[in-house]
Amino acid sequence: MPDAFFYDYDGSEPGPHGELVRLKFRSDPKFDPPTREAIIFKGMAGTALVEPRDLRVVRIDATLVEDATLGWGLLARLHKGGRFTLEQSPLADGNWVTTSMTLDFTGKAFLFKTIRIQSKQSISGFRPVPTGLSLAEGIAPVEKSRLPRLLSVLAKGWHFPVPFAVLIATLFW
Repeated sequence: MPDAFFYDYDGSEPGPHGELVRLKFRSDPKFDPPTREAIIFKGMAGTALVEPRDLRVVRIDATLVEDATLGWGLLARLHKGGRFTLEQSPLADGNWVTTSMTLDFTGKAFLFKTIRIQSKQSISGFRPVPTGLSLAEGIAPVEKSRLPRLLSVLAKGWHFPVPFAVLIATLFW
């Protein structure tokens, strides 16, 4: 959502593959969120590190500098001070993937229900698969992994962190 913010150059810093451009950002008061999920952008400010060759975001650290509300705050409100961080890294094939995401927000739903969103996700161990792999061949290693055990734990009522967009969509639905 590049049109949701104003950006200012804030210097550079070394990265694993060269210099990264550091940008400060703050919300554009004229921004009209096109979706419920985008409402949160209206009150956010922070910094972003960008890899200038690929024009990819390496890291975002954002904070709510004002409450984000839906329905004038009657339906939902995320309180000022909430924080969102995201990190991305390039793979050997040139594709970029999200490797870390942290959410830390508090708020209210329907005026009375307290909301506490705390989530930290780390993703690693990316491995390339051979080209021309069939669906069955791709599923076989997953079936042998810990995923089936994880799914059985989740089926018994355990919960796991959900991605940022799904979380916010649920909150503002």
